[in-house]
Amino acid sequence: MKKSGFTLIEMLVSVGLFAIVMLMVSSAYLIVIASDRQAQAVGNATNDLAFALDIMSRSIRTGTNYECNGSTNDCLATPGSTFSFTDAGGCSVSYTLLNNQILETVGSQPGCTALTNAPLTDSTVSVNSLNFYAQGMANTGAGDYRQPQVVITISGTVAAGPGKTVKFTIETGASMRVLDI
Repeated sequence: MKKSGFTLIEMLVSVGLFAIVMLMVSSAYLIVIASDRQAQAVGNATNDLAFALDIMSRSIRTGTNYECNGSTNDCLATPGSTFSFTDAGGCSVSYTLLNNQILETVGSQPGCTALTNAPLTDSTVSVNSLNFYAQGMANTGAGDYRQPQVVITISGTVAAGPGKTVKFTIETGASMRVLDI
């Protein structure tokens, strides 16, 4: 009578092959998980930046009395790192970069909710550069024949997992809604 079954060698070879295949599959699975985490981090940071830009551009569009680095002169040749204006409610608002975050400051005029250096960006977003290019600001009001326009550029890095960062540069524009020509 013949006994059926596997020999010890056959069993060791099959377990070894199974271990190699499982190692390859699990490493591919871990790579997919890491890529998904990185994509989610970049997506969250992109949404955060889009939100900050939307707040800034919406306020700038409805504002008046633009100032770039404290001056009412155009700042096309030398971009400003601080932009101030009076919003639609009559509150003074300024945007600036401090400690790698975009900050909003609202004045304490009557009817305004005073904010000092309220961050518009999350800590996972590190903003290295915030520039405002503005034109049509001098003598803001009818008669200067130029509609005020502001272009905002932001560049920096986004944390995309442990020890990983992704660089970004983003730009948007806004022009005063009230006809100023």
